Amino acid sequence: MTNFKFSFYHILNEKKQNSFEVIFNETKKQLEIYQRQFDLTLRTYKKEWDDELANRNKEYEQSKEKADKIYNDSIKNSGGDEFAHQYAMNQAGLDFLFEEHSSDIEQINIEYNNFLDLYSKSILIAIYSLNESKLNEIAETAADVFTKKIKPSHFNSRDYLEASFQYLNLVIDLELDSLQKYLPKLKDLQYLRNKIIHNEAKFTELEQVSKIVKNHKSLLSLDDRNQLKIKGSKFIRDLFELFTDFYQALFWLVDARQDSAILKNGFEHWLGILDREVIVEQLKITTISISEKQIYLKVNFKNFKSATLEFKITLKKGSFSFTYLNQTEDDLIEDFIGYEGDVKGKNIYAIFESLMVTKNFQINVMIF
Repeated sequence: MTNFKFSFYHILNEKKQNSFEVIFNETKKQLEIYQRQFDLTLRTYKKEWDDELANRNKEYEQSKEKADKIYNDSIKNSGGDEFAHQYAMNQAGLDFLFEEHSSDIEQINIEYNNFLDLYSKSILIAIYSLNESKLNEIAETAADVFTKKIKPSHFNSRDYLEASFQYLNLVIDLELDSLQKYLPKLKDLQYLRNKIIHNEAKFTELEQVSKIVKNHKSLLSLDDRNQLKIKGSKFIRDLFELFTDFYQALFWLVDARQDSAILKNGFEHWLGILDREVIVEQLKITTISISEKQIYLKVNFKNFKSATLEFKITLKKGSFSFTYLNQTEDDLIEDFIGYEGDVKGKNIYAIFESLMVTKNFQINVMIF
């Protein structure tokens, strides 16, 4: 089979998505948009900050050059007077010039740090609101997919985070043990977000917020009015990483609950070019770590000469790459996996795309 035929198959046969995949892809896309927006805005903000400092320093150096000339002329004409230095400084205005420059630099830094604080808070509000919205949407979809009479609306809607966790665990029977480590961090964000929206980030009770600030002491602070300040962009970057890890873990749990429907559909579509009547007989997922998974796959073909194929696939966080090892000694399988290598794993990537919130990951495939 030629590369053209492999390519033509993917053009004519679009992989169908189930309702969870649609939500997963929307969630990923929205997180990517917010992160992209944050990075672009920070670059613009940093450039303007640097430009304003550079312009102020340039103006200072020009003024200082003129003041230095006045100072030097005054010293020359002083005749060795013991008060010559102080008189020349006053004549040139060097003390005032230095103090004015220091004050201007301080004000510029305060202004841009306040800008960073306000913008970071707006991003925190946006991505946390997205989180509650998508968790509720996943719970609502799960109620329909698994035909549950009890709906998420029957739970406490005043706390969407807690209600969604309870619903997915108690009604959908989702095993959430692996997600429990994320809950305290999400609760902290919920608390901060509510105070930012409803009380201008001012805190009257300091016990909880003080613990949060202590955990992020170089990135968060409380001013003399007990108003929260976000001091470093790393705080928001860490939030994106938190939500990436959380949703990736959640998406795999949801697919496991539906008997790996997303993965099975993806593999059957990918292998359908060999035989449209391909069925995933066995699929086992082993989580090595938060950044690595291994998948064992056994498929049966009705019309393909190799009635059964087995796969061992490793997914690992890192710069995207696709590698493979074909142990079947079958020419068509070699053509098939070789074509995947030619397109740099584009088609097999599509199998995992909705589950892997981590944008870049490595794929290693062994076929036997």
